[in-house]
Amino acid sequence: NNIPNTVVSIDDNAFKGSTFLTLLTFDSNVDSKLETIGASAFQSCSSLGSIVLPSTLTSLGASAFQSCTSSKFAVTFAPGSVITLIEASTFASSGLKSIAIPLSVASISNNTFQNCASLTTVQVSCKSTITIVDTAFDGCTALIAVYLPVVSTYTGSITRQALSCCGKGEYSKTGDSTTVCS
Repeated sequence: NNIPNTVVSIDDNAFKGSTFLTLLTFDSNVDSKLETIGASAFQSCSSLGSIVLPSTLTSLGASAFQSCTSSKFAVTFAPGSVITLIEASTFASSGLKSIAIPLSVASISNNTFQNCASLTTVQVSCKSTITIVDTAFDGCTALIAVYLPVVSTYTGSITRQALSCCGKGEYSKTGDSTTVCS
């Protein structure tokens, strides 16, 4: 399904349970006007594959992609993303394997990635001051550590690896000192 670039909002429960939905694209990602994806909008779309969320997105509703269980399910935020909050259970029990959190995200809510059994990598910008609620990764059995910048906040049960940031906005090669920046 192609979402036209004139769409500003996708309603709550809009595609919930649509097991036939395998592809989701946003017409002209650069010119997209999409600001809101409602709560449970794509929940239980068990065949949904890879999607790129437009940079104009400001609100991603609770449980928006919960139980999107396809092994091909992947989410990328377009460059220049302005979203600031990822709501509760947004990706819970989904097939996500990895995700890069945009610099604009200030907070990740309760159970956002709960029971994402295949989730191994969560990348947060080293310039981020993000706050991640302690239950965000509950049940993520494949996630060994959360790699975060020193100034971020997370007190959950997954091992926190605080990393230093280099001037170019990249993590240092050793993770613990800006003296190893290239």
